[in-house]
Amino acid sequence: MESVVEQSPPSDRDRLSRVMVIAVHVLYLLCLPLLLVPLAMAIHGITVLPIWLSVVPLALGALFSYFVRKNAPEMWQTHFDQAIQTFWSFIVLMMLGVLFYFAMFIGIVFMFVAYYIVVHRAIVGIGRALKWSGVDH
Repeated sequence: MESVVEQSPPSDRDRLSRVMVIAVHVLYLLCLPLLLVPLAMAIHGITVLPIWLSVVPLALGALFSYFVRKNAPEMWQTHFDQAIQTFWSFIVLMMLGVLFYFAMFIGIVFMFVAYYIVVHRAIVGIGRALKWSGVDH
């Protein structure tokens, strides 16, 4: 015979934290098209939008994570911690990309890795939030 474990329904605090986690990840995904357009324009020599402006949604998501994680339940704190780690990884990789861009375009590899990390972690984070699970370290 199988034993069925009943889970209590999620609290309002859990529901709110879940929505905030999804909002942070959506902000992270919103920054990518904003980053690719100025990057493509810079490669072709057109400078209309400054590339730093496109990092604003990513920075807002990281700031939001810093402020919200202390009051979130433990399961959701892991999401916010990973979002903050993703932000700093992105910044470091982009800085390395800019530094090594002129060395036979090696910097592009760093930039694409930065994009991949943001996209991968945001999509996986949204998936975990929709399943009501935390981040495994």
